[in-house]
Amino acid sequence: MEKPLHIHVAEAVGWFRVERVSGGIMLPDAVHPCRWKGQPPGPVVIGEKPVCVPRYDLEWAATGPLIERLGIDVWLDASDQHVWLARRGHFDGPCPEGGGPTPLTAVCNLILALHAAGKLP
Repeated sequence: MEKPLHIHVAEAVGWFRVERVSGGIMLPDAVHPCRWKGQPPGPVVIGEKPVCVPRYDLEWAATGPLIERLGIDVWLDASDQHVWLARRGHFDGPCPEGGGPTPLTAVCNLILALHAAGKLP
């Protein structure tokens, strides 16, 4: 099962470490009582407890602190009105960018790009 974007971001920022079971991620079938704006939370099981992972791809309240802490700028691409871009504002040297159909998706993709490049503080 492919992990959702918010799970990848949670791992990249060190929010938690996912336990591996039979080569995959443990995701309970039942809907966890925790909800983010009516969306299924995508809980993971850590030990024996389901945990509601912040929806970095949907919730400004979850992602806003990361945007502030990392100094991320987000803007609508002038050449394509359907693409949002994200980049760290204060960065020495070449900086990865993130893109996506929403501002939060662009930020999530940037965080994953920074993590992959070893540039996520």
